[in-house]
Amino acid sequence: MLEGPTPEEAAVGVSSAIPSGTELLALTIEDGMATVDLSGEFGSGGSSSSVLTRLAQVVYTITQFPTVEA
Repeated sequence: MLEGPTPEEAAVGVSSAIPSGTELLALTIEDGMATVDLSGEFGSGGSSSSVLTRLAQVVYTITQFPTVEA
């Protein structure tokens, strides 16, 4: 997710709202709850709408795993 779409994905219209340079600093999953720590680039630039889209992408991505409930 942080690397952006592959060339094949981009060719069919897949995109990412995650700003370039965003890094995963930490990820913990405890009792079904995931906590994701991303670098400051994640919150930089864009409107509040784009920040909500970024957050939704992270939530959608992390909750696809069966050990994550929240």
